Amino acid sequence: MRNPVKNRNASLLVGLAVALTLPSVADATVLCQKKNRIKARLDACKPKETQVASIADDVTGVWQHTGAGAGGPILASGLGAEPTFLTFNADGSGRANLAEPVTNALICAGFTFSQGSALTVDLTDLEQDVEVWLPSLEGDVLTLSGRGRASTFARATAVTPTAECKTLVENTRFTGLPRPDSFSGLAFDGSQLWYEEDNTAMIFPVDPSTGTVGIPVSLAGSQFSHVHSMQGSDFWAHCGCGGSQEAQRRSMADVELDEVATDTDLGVDTNIRAIAYDAAGSRLFLHGGLRDGSGNAVLLEVSSDLEPDVLVSQKSLNVSLRSFAFDGTHLWGVSGFGTQVILQIDPVTATVANTYESPDPSVQWIGIAVVGADLLLSGERAGAGVIVHVTP
Repeated sequence: MRNPVKNRNASLLVGLAVALTLPSVADATVLCQKKNRIKARLDACKPKETQVASIADDVTGVWQHTGAGAGGPILASGLGAEPTFLTFNADGSGRANLAEPVTNALICAGFTFSQGSALTVDLTDLEQDVEVWLPSLEGDVLTLSGRGRASTFARATAVTPTAECKTLVENTRFTGLPRPDSFSGLAFDGSQLWYEEDNTAMIFPVDPSTGTVGIPVSLAGSQFSHVHSMQGSDFWAHCGCGGSQEAQRRSMADVELDEVATDTDLGVDTNIRAIAYDAAGSRLFLHGGLRDGSGNAVLLEVSSDLEPDVLVSQKSLNVSLRSFAFDGTHLWGVSGFGTQVILQIDPVTATVANTYESPDPSVQWIGIAVVGADLLLSGERAGAGVIVHVTP
């Protein structure tokens, strides 16, 4: 009597032997069956075929970065951030963890991917393009390569806590406020928040408890209207013009009271972007990129109350900041464009103590202030201003 199971298996093996000539099994990712024939396909089965097996390298899991190829690591991003962990989930979602190795500033963001003969990865949340990575998996070692770059990863059980961004707890949100200028910080005078309205040089006060908007003052008498910090009732601002090498202290009557020129006064020609004043220590913090073509960013500590201005310290702080504020111990910074994070910075070591994810990626965060135990963030969404209270 003939054995139907044995005969069926024999037929499948014959079909498999015939069909696995083009493409080769090494190049294929799925095995597809139609009636008694099995074929190897590069990416997916045809409509009338049934997928019976996958022979692609399954990258699902958590992977820790262990090394980069000669062209550098995949995902290398702004100011030298490199991947530390990649997580691939079975549902096609994933998460990338990156770090700038000197400052330890982190970037954490999700992505989506699909796997065929290669990995197609949508890095929109990382402000990068869709990339195609070729995977090679040998045991618990995964190599991903693409666009002249390559990285090797080892399988891990979880992302280590030091590589993961922390979360800010949102307490209160105020919406429908004047739209902040993209160069403006968020200054706090002990009672009111102040920021510049977009492209008007009008500086609006906002009650941090109620979100009530007060009567603005004008700093239209000069280009120095991009307010970032307060010294008493005076603003510290920069112009965002030319080389943006100067910070000015201006009164609410729009009178210049002091100026710090990084090139002529300090000898460190810097494109100023963030300003914070420490009233207790009578010192001014400035951050921006050096204008020497290096692309490096620096943190300057300045004694600005007496003339001539004195450069107390200059430290490399190679992160992108839109603004920052001082809490008495740390500087809190809003990162620049792209995947935004909030950085807690140690001004003594010029390193990042903690990185926090954006409380709302749909908002372009611009300014930051410290009010008691809270951080207040100002930003823009859909053409209007937003301010939130968050707690680290």
